[in-house]
Amino acid sequence: LFNFYFTCKLHNFISDSFGHQLHYDSDDEGRDGVLHPTFSSVMYVTGEVGGPTLMTNQTLKGKHLADRGWLIHPVTNRFVLFDGNVLHGVIPGRGVCTDRSADDDDNSVDPNNKSFYPPTTIPPSTQPRRMTLMTAFWKDIKCRPRDDKLPGSSQPFPTKDSHPHYTWIDDFPVKDSVFERKDHDPQLINGKPVILDNVWTGIYGKKLPKYSIPHYELCFQGF
Repeated sequence: LFNFYFTCKLHNFISDSFGHQLHYDSDDEGRDGVLHPTFSSVMYVTGEVGGPTLMTNQTLKGKHLADRGWLIHPVTNRFVLFDGNVLHGVIPGRGVCTDRSADDDDNSVDPNNKSFYPPTTIPPSTQPRRMTLMTAFWKDIKCRPRDDKLPGSSQPFPTKDSHPHYTWIDDFPVKDSVFERKDHDPQLINGKPVILDNVWTGIYGKKLPKYSIPHYELCFQGF
């Protein structure tokens, strides 16, 4: 069994340049107890901008903070598969950040304060985006359809009948023939991650000793 979700973030000061917080994958966001997938994966649909994905050797059942990490930089069509129970996230992004655009929906920042955003002539429709497809593979997972039609975890794949207001479904036909194509044989290249011997750092830049794991909410993640 598997579930998936897709992200498409503008690379600017509001969204992708700040990365994504460190977290553990869990069924239904851990509301009824933690249940990790067997494997988690990332497919980079675009690779021009955005920070690397960070995987660590830290687990919820472990007794110490991570002392080893692996960085995978976005490359178009790169696929990453990793253990579903480890702490992971996205490091703040690479590439020149663009100005706040009309596509941004973060109202917590004052749009009149132009000192935070450098000027740009790039229209929102052509600004670079970090696009990724995340898929988690499970031994078992509970499907949770919602009556309010709002986004949420573990929902069945939408149809035109169940979600008539979704227009993207027309561009995502599920046909057996899609999986039977034989005219496309890309060359597979094994990528090498950047190995980190230091994941957590003290406030003065010194490597931390093997502290026991503090409560999740007490860890400042820097983004």
